[in-house]
Amino acid sequence: MRFHLEHIRARRHGGQNSLDNLAWACPRCNERKSANLSGVDPDTGRVVRLFNPRTDPWARHFVCDGLHIAALTSIGRATAWLLEFNSDDRLDLRRGLRKLGLM
Repeated sequence: MRFHLEHIRARRHGGQNSLDNLAWACPRCNERKSANLSGVDPDTGRVVRLFNPRTDPWARHFVCDGLHIAALTSIGRATAWLLEFNSDDRLDLRRGLRKLGLM
């Protein structure tokens, strides 16, 4: 799988090309996130910032529940919904990785 070098804060929103603003992302996540800095929490309808892999601890916002990635916070829910963490094809990919012993 090839990854994209993603700007956490898009350049159009003042993000820089510095290491603290860059993260590897799968092409689909990069495309889904686009220049978004926020998303809608599907449980509350509130607009919240998205998960920042440089400053937010993964375990505070997400937990693996079998093949699903469950969100624990409004930031996690908005991010998981926007990036489609648990779509059928992503679950199929995780299922395949598990069969190969890679997950």
